[in-house]
Amino acid sequence: MIIGVTIHKGLTAYSPWFPRMGNAATFAGECIGVSGATNTITIQTKNESDTDSSATDKTPTLALSSAGVQTARVTDLKELVRFKYVVTGTNNYDWIHFRMLPPAWENN
Repeated sequence: MIIGVTIHKGLTAYSPWFPRMGNAATFAGECIGVSGATNTITIQTKNESDTDSSATDKTPTLALSSAGVQTARVTDLKELVRFKYVVTGTNNYDWIHFRMLPPAWENN
């Protein structure tokens, strides 16, 4: 069984949209392995009637660059949520292997 995903420097990717389960949540990403890369994960949110390009970037972001778990508590979420992954590094062959953990939703 392979857990997580490996992505390389220079990639910007998005997760599918998923429904929020509360107005706020704590999001967690786990870096399993890394070679010189940093994965900045931004939580984006929008209403169902909004276009993808009108999504709002929330703060704080997650910055995975070494093995371990990073968390970010985000408030004022709209109807839909997704993750934006931006991987940076020094060399073209830099990579990171990570996974997103289930959000801890807060009651409204």
